[in-house]
Amino acid sequence: MKMKMNLLNWSGIVLLVLIISWDQSPKFAYADLIEDTCNKTSYAKLCVSVLRSSPRSATADVKGLVQIAVEYLQAYVKDTLALSEKLFKEEKNPSVKGGLRLCVDQYALGLHRVGDTINFLNSGDYRNAHDIVLTVADDASTCNDAGTGTLLKDRNSQVTNSTRLAMEMIQILG
Repeated sequence: MKMKMNLLNWSGIVLLVLIISWDQSPKFAYADLIEDTCNKTSYAKLCVSVLRSSPRSATADVKGLVQIAVEYLQAYVKDTLALSEKLFKEEKNPSVKGGLRLCVDQYALGLHRVGDTINFLNSGDYRNAHDIVLTVADDASTCNDAGTGTLLKDRNSQVTNSTRLAMEMIQILG
């Protein structure tokens, strides 16, 4: 009888360990997929930060992770466009105002291009997705060179880095 109780106790412990292990395994897989994917880019720290900020990344495959990164870029470009418009309206210096006008135009175009990138991703056309998102980095560079001084310098740099991250992640898909 004592042997039967010990066997039941051990069976219970083994079952408990299996349940706990099973409960934890998706979290480890999630972390590993994010780390593995991000380590294939030149922007691993930014990549991990972006992907972990989205609850969707917990259940995403690599294509889903790429989608999240491109959507992050889209949101950042949209915010930078809004900031450019605000600065343009407030600027009094005609020279700087002209540069900000160019930034507004470039970021409006960039926002449209990121939308096209998402459409190409959804259709599985990774080459065009990559090529289109590449031009968003050019938009940020054009804005950076537009004579706005330091008003958008950090934003332009972040858009450029986010664009390059998105490009590298798209390349992982094929």
